[in-house]
Amino acid sequence: MSKISVKSMLNNKTENKFYSCETNAIIDNNKIKYLDDDVMVIIEINDDDIIINRKSKEYDITLPFKKDSTLIGAYNVKELGTLDLKVKTNNIERDNNKLKIEYLMILDNTSKSEFEFIIDFIEGE
Repeated sequence: MSKISVKSMLNNKTENKFYSCETNAIIDNNKIKYLDDDVMVIIEINDDDIIINRKSKEYDITLPFKKDSTLIGAYNVKELGTLDLKVKTNNIERDNNKLKIEYLMILDNTSKSEFEFIIDFIEGE
């Protein structure tokens, strides 16, 4: 387990909105863990897929990514209950210090939003 610095950027291409976060994180084996405001973020990087979990008091969302695949995720909203979630991964790029994911999020088989998620990390900060 070691400490790293992370800079994450989420571009909601559908709504033309951009979110960013710079913070410290912990890397443990294949997982990066950090706090984005009041949201705990865990990114699990495996050989053939990536799983991002974001959990707050209001919601818990799990986004699975595998290039050129549509996978079933999980989205539990405190006020609404569980929503059907599918994630279509258009592209994944990764190297030692950067991860970029382009994807389409489909809620309840009707609402579609296109995103680009980028995270840069520096070990030993």
